[in-house]
Amino acid sequence: MKKSQNSRKLSGKILLFVLIAINLLNLATPFVAKYVGEGAKDQLKIIYSFFAPLDHQYIYRSFCLFDGKVRECIPHNYKGEVLVYSKYTTINAYSGEFYYSKEDVGKKRSDLVLIGGELGYKFPVCARDTGFYLGILLGFLVQPLVLKNEKFGLGFLIVAMAPIGIDGTLQLISPYESTVTFRFLTGVISGVLTGFIIGTKFN
Repeated sequence: MKKSQNSRKLSGKILLFVLIAINLLNLATPFVAKYVGEGAKDQLKIIYSFFAPLDHQYIYRSFCLFDGKVRECIPHNYKGEVLVYSKYTTINAYSGEFYYSKEDVGKKRSDLVLIGGELGYKFPVCARDTGFYLGILLGFLVQPLVLKNEKFGLGFLIVAMAPIGIDGTLQLISPYESTVTFRFLTGVISGVLTGFIIGTKFN
C-alpha cells in the first residue's frame, strides 16, 4: 500500500513538472521571440513545431505580445488591413494579408502579426488551449487544498468539458465565432475542472 502511494506521489510530481514546463514554454515563447529574436530562432522553430500537433495555431483565435501588453492578435471582427508572417512556424506556414475564414483554421499558421502599425508575437497555442493548460495546472495545484477527499466520475468529466465543447460545437455548426477572451475563459474553466479530476488520481 505504501509503495503504491509513493509511486502515485512520484507520478504526480512528474506530471506537475510536465504541466509547468508546457505552460512556461507557451507563456515565455512570445517574449523570447520579441526580445531575443534571431538569437533563438532555431529554438523557437522547435517550440512552435512541438505544439503544432496539439493546436490549430490560428492567429485569429490567439493572444499576441505587443509592446508591453498581451492581447488578442486580431480584434474580433476587425475590418482594417492585417499582415501576418511565419518566421518560426514551419508547418502549414502562411505569410501575407490576413482574411478570416474558418476553412483556414489549422491550415494557415503564422506567428507574427502587423496590425495598426504594431507588431505582435503570437503564443504557440490558441487562447482556448492557453487557458486550458493554465487551468489544468491551477486545478491540479489547488485540488488537495479544496477538494482533498472528493472523487470525480464520468459525470464530472462531462461537466468539465462542457464549456469548451458547447462553444466549439456552436462555432463548428454555425456562423458564430466567439471572442478570443471568451475562448480563453472557457479553456480556463474546463482546465481547472480537469485539473481537479487529475489531482484526485495523483495528489
